[in-house]
This record gives sequence, C-alpha cells and structure tokens, in this order.
Amino acid sequence: MRKIFVYFFNIYTLVKMIVCLEIVSINDEQMEKYMFDNYIQFNRELNPDINLSTDKLIKKYGYSSETHVVITEDGYLLTLHRISGKSGSHPILIQHGLLTSSADWVISGPKKGLAYLLADEGYDVWLGNFRGNTYSRAHKSLSTKDPRFWNFSWHEMGIYDLPAMISYITNLKQSNLTYIGHSMGTTALYVMSIMRQDIANKVQMAFSLGPAIYVTHMKSPIRFLAPFSRNLQFLAKFLGQNEFLPHSNLINFLAKFGCDLTSLGTTICSNIIFLIAGFDKPQMNTTLLPVILGHAPAGSSTKAVIHYMQEVNSGKFRQFDYGLLKNLKIYNSIEPPDYNISKISVPIAIYYAENDWLVDVVDVFQLSKELKNVVDMYKIPYKNFNHLDFMWAIEAPKLVYSRILKTLKARGHIIRRYGYPSEAHYISTEDGYFLTLHRIPGKSKSSPVLLQHGLFCSSAHWVFTGPKNSLAFVLADHGYDVWLGNYRGNIYSKAHKYLSTSDSKFWEFSVHEHGIYDIPAMISYITRLTKNNVTYIGHSMGSTGFYIMSILRPNIASRVQLMFSLAPVAYMNHLNSPINIITPITSNLSMMLHYFGEGEVFPLNNAVMFFSRYFCNSGAMAHKVCSIVLNMLSGFDKSQYNDTLLPVIFGHTPAGTSYKVINHYNQEIFSGKFRQYDYGSEQNLKVYNSTEPPDYDTSKISVPMVLYYAENDFLSDVTDVLKLSKELKYLVDNYKIPFKKFTHLDFLFAPQAPQLFHKRLLQTMKKFVT
Repeated sequence: MRKIFVYFFNIYTLVKMIVCLEIVSINDEQMEKYMFDNYIQFNRELNPDINLSTDKLIKKYGYSSETHVVITEDGYLLTLHRISGKSGSHPILIQHGLLTSSADWVISGPKKGLAYLLADEGYDVWLGNFRGNTYSRAHKSLSTKDPRFWNFSWHEMGIYDLPAMISYITNLKQSNLTYIGHSMGTTALYVMSIMRQDIANKVQMAFSLGPAIYVTHMKSPIRFLAPFSRNLQFLAKFLGQNEFLPHSNLINFLAKFGCDLTSLGTTICSNIIFLIAGFDKPQMNTTLLPVILGHAPAGSSTKAVIHYMQEVNSGKFRQFDYGLLKNLKIYNSIEPPDYNISKISVPIAIYYAENDWLVDVVDVFQLSKELKNVVDMYKIPYKNFNHLDFMWAIEAPKLVYSRILKTLKARGHIIRRYGYPSEAHYISTEDGYFLTLHRIPGKSKSSPVLLQHGLFCSSAHWVFTGPKNSLAFVLADHGYDVWLGNYRGNIYSKAHKYLSTSDSKFWEFSVHEHGIYDIPAMISYITRLTKNNVTYIGHSMGSTGFYIMSILRPNIASRVQLMFSLAPVAYMNHLNSPINIITPITSNLSMMLHYFGEGEVFPLNNAVMFFSRYFCNSGAMAHKVCSIVLNMLSGFDKSQYNDTLLPVIFGHTPAGTSYKVINHYNQEIFSGKFRQYDYGSEQNLKVYNSTEPPDYDTSKISVPMVLYYAENDFLSDVTDVLKLSKELKYLVDNYKIPFKKFTHLDFLFAPQAPQLFHKRLLQTMKKFVT
C-alpha cells in the first residue's frame, strides 16, 4: 500500500510541477522590489524581437506580411501568417512542431530564417499555427477555459487543422502547394495523408524535418515520463489542467531577464533546451535565446503530449489510446488502430540528424522502409545536430535550407520560366536510389514520351534552347505528355534510401545499373500513371541504358512503343574525340579516385559554377577557350554553335556521375565490344562465372528502333552506328543528319535542330505512336 501511495504521489508531484509552471504569476510588490534592487540590469536595452508577434517580426525586416484566419470543420479558428510572393508564385506551407508557433521560422532574421530564405527565392510563404498555440486560441463556441476546447491531440491537427489550411491556400492560389513540417508538423501531415487523402492530393511534395512518427528509441529524458502517461492523463484531467505549457508570465519573465542577464543564466537556459533536444553548443546562438523563449513554449493540449508518450510506450504509430472500454466504443476494438503509412502517396523528403534526442535514427529508418514514395533521405552532415537545430542552428541555412532550396529549384524551374506547366515526380529504383522525373503534362490521354539524357547531363539539357528549339517544348507543343528523366548520381538524383552521397557505396554503379534499374523504374512509373505505353527518346548514354534494359528487362521493354536513338552509343571502336587518346589516363584516374573514396566524378559544384558564370563570360578570349573545350570533346561545328548559350550549358554541365560509369565506357573503347562491366578475371569469375564479362546481345532487342546519327560526331562514329544497325532486328529508320558538320551535342543545342531532325522525328511518331 505504501509503494502504491509513493507511486501516485510522485505522479501527482510531476503534474503539479507542470501546473505550477503554467499558472504561476509574480506578486506585483515583490516584482517591483526585485526590479528596483536590480534597476540597472532590468532597464538595459532588451532585444525588441522578444515581444514582437510573427506578423510584426516579418514587417520589421521589410517583408510584406498578411494574417489570414481559417475555420476548421470542428470550429477552431486558426491563424496563418503569410509572406506573399508575386502573382503566380508557388505556395509553400511551413508547419511548426509541438509547443512552438509560426514565429519560430522568422525569429532568426533575414538570410537565416527559412521563411525569409524562401521568400527571397520568390515563393509564396505561408506559416501555419496549430489549434491551441499562441495564435490559434479561439473557437466558434468554446472558450479556452472550457476543458472541451483542449480535447484534441495531433490526430485532430491532422484530420482538421492541416486540411483547413491546405484547402484555404490551394483554393486562394488555384495551385497545389509544397509542405515543410518540423516534428509534430510532420506527425500531423502523415495523419492527414493517411486519413484525408483528398487533401493530401493537393500537396506536391513534403519535407519532413525531424519526423516524429516512431519515437520508440527517443533519448530525451522525456521518455522517462512515458510509463506514467495514463496516470498523468488522469491527474491532469482531475486537476483541470488540459492546457500544456502556454506562454505564461513566468516564461516571458525568464525570456526577458533570466536567460539574458548573465552567462550563467544563458548556460542554464540553453542546457534545458539541450537536455530535451540533444546537446549542440556550437550551433546554439546564445544571443537568440531570449527571443526563442520570448515565443516558445507557445502552448498545446495535454492530450497531444500524452499521445506522444503513448507512442513511446507502444512502439507504434497509432491513434489515441483511451483505455479498453472507451477504445471499444470509439474504435470497436480494445486497441487503437495503427495509421497505415503505406497509404501515403505524397512524395516525401526525410531530413534527420544523428544527435536528435527526440527522433532517433533507428526510428527514422523504420519510417523510411514503410513509406512508398521517399524522394530524399538526408542525414544532416553534422554529428551534433539536434532536434531544434532544424529551426535555430547557426548553420541551418547551410546544413538544411540550402538543400531544400536546391530541391525546390529542381522542380522544373526552367520549364516554368518559359510559361509551360511543370511537375516533378520522385520515384525509387529496386536497389534504393531516388530519381527525379520532370514533366510537362499534356492533356488527358495524351501519349507519354520519355526523354533521357546522356553522360554528365540532366533533364535540364532538353529545355535550354527554349520554345520552338528545345525538343521537350516542341513535343509539348504537339500535344505529347513529356517526361524528362534523370539517371542516378546526377544533380537531380543524388539520394538513396540508406546511403549518403559521401558513402562510396552510393557510387558503385555503371551504365549497366542505369539500364537494369533506372530506366525500368521510370518507364514503370509513367506507364502505370498514364495507363499508356511510352515513346522513348535517348541521347548518347540515354540510348546505351535503353539497349541494356531492352536486352535484360524485356518485360519492361514491352511497354515501349517506339525508341529514338540520338547519337547512339553502343560500340565505341572508332572515336574521333581526344577522349580516345586520354582513355588510359581517365581509366587510371577514375580508379585512383575510387581508391581514395571519391566515387563521384565531375559533380556540379561551386568550382564549376564559378568557371561557367565568371571565367567563360569574362571576355572574348576566355569565352573562346570554353568553346574549344566543348567542341574538342563532341565535334567542331561553328555554324550550329549558339555562342550565347555557353554560360547556360556550363551552368548545368557537368551534372555528375560515378567513376564506374566512366570506367565502363573506357572498357568499351578498349575492348571494341558492347558488354557488361569488367571487374578483372578473378572478380568476373565470381560475378559472371567467366573470366570475361558477357556481351550484351543486341539481337534480342524487340522494340521498334530509330537511329539518328551524324558524320561529324566525335563520340558516336558512323562506322560504329552502322555496325549496331546491322544487329538490330526491328530497325524502323536509320537516318544520317543531312548536315556534314553536325556534332554529338548539336542534337541538343543546334539552332537548326528543328529542321534537321525534329520534323522527321514528329512525322515518324505520328505514323507509329498511338
């Protein structure tokens, strides 16, 4: 009996401590005396941002600010803050976590806060506020003093709050949105995506920062309260304490004075935060601490907190547990139902951290395995990064936000610039790579066409030259549903379900894997979505990958109506490019890079960007040097060379690949064959059961094939193309470009490409494509 009494007394004490923190008020006379005794300290200049609301913080820094109020289906009034973009700008909704608010995305100031960075890039930025926080404490019929007001957890935020916000924004903008959620902002999104799929369809993509879905392996001391969750729930209800940690007088006092008076005060306050979220002193901006505590905690319901504690106990992601009897009434089961994560169709990018004490890496991996549409799995490249660093870390712009911005820019920026509709789709391969497909959607039931880039290129290379000249736009103008693929390892497809790009295993792929994994994933996705077979157009390595797929994955090849090979690369015996001369060097160099753990070759990095933006544009001589470098590799054709396009080309090229891709092509040049990767005699025996790698049997290709080649192509020689053409059983057209100087890259950039081959391509499609 004594043990039971002590047990419940301890639970009571814990709840009472929380109650005291929330309702404590300081006696006026005591406060006046204390402030008089410390007159100098209390009358020094304080950071004015402590007392500014979200909209005032936005205005203070010179941004336009709007406040919108939306009503949920169950009567709550929610506040949305907005930094409006230009007409037609893409809307982004950023959603806070537990006990925080919209303010947390702006308190860091311009160039640091995520909301400002997105606004600077021209996006229409919306900052949400969940029910019960500082900005959403109203209801159509209930007062905050009424316990019924606080009868919600993050389940209701998912089925009511987010649908209300998303519907309001998309109706106003007449456009789908991108969602960025942190912590509970991700929890509610997943609930909504499962329970309200009609609303989830309005989300183009979601970024999950510190996704609080499974929390079994939480390291934070909060986990020690979890076993007492049922008792805490009972006592909180008994004491009438349904609101959890609102922004009270005591918190405000600590923000203004307690955490800003001395280094000791700052240390104590920061350590409280570290104890909850994970220790990371180097990333804590101590001067920002009073401002943080000036806005957080922003309040929530006790039920929301208890729901998380239940998740720690159960190890599951499921609905609120009311106990056996009430569960039977509500769910018709003694156990609450699990949320079925496999139902989520929204493309999701997961950002997680090794030192996050609230969302452990183990739990993140469990989540990633259950999601069907993960487009990025990004571990913050900083060992001590914690849960709250996603919002306030000194280097958050570099470590987190830069990747978000880069991903957003990858979503068809060039396409939209020319006034065409643009979509980005994210797919995963059988071996775990995430690939980006860009799309210029056609009308309902329009025939899909997949364009696949070559070595060191990307989807962007199909749209550089603009309307009327770029093949992607020409096809769109003729009513086709245009898809632009990106191979693994290029700038738009640098993610894997388990591997980081800094892991050498990520780069263990050659052209072979492009063929057996990447192209099948793209074709399967497009044909499943459009309910129609595709036409495939591949340039250079885009053709190589297709031949491999057609030979080794005939089940996928059967979904292709017609294939166009632009500058086909299978046999490479007769290269005229200087690449032929330096092949031994590049082969040794690529292997050396691999030996030192550098699997990536020629990524689009800052050095390349500097070279393209400044050097190639710095004067006539520099411009000429850049032109010669490009022409030496692919062929000289001054008449078809668009001089003004050079900075744009180098701004997107090289787009990166693996050492193994380069090595595979080097092997083809040496061997004179079209065959699988050569690992050396010993390893070949293990992999192929032969000392030599097997040839790709091109006679097995059953897809109707069109070959377009050029006399002046340094990389795809006429002799090699003719050899390939003799082996193909279903050759529909074998067409040499009727222009003597036409080169390898002219297929992409030549001003006369529409006359020289686009017209013929369209006529052939009209004849063969249904």
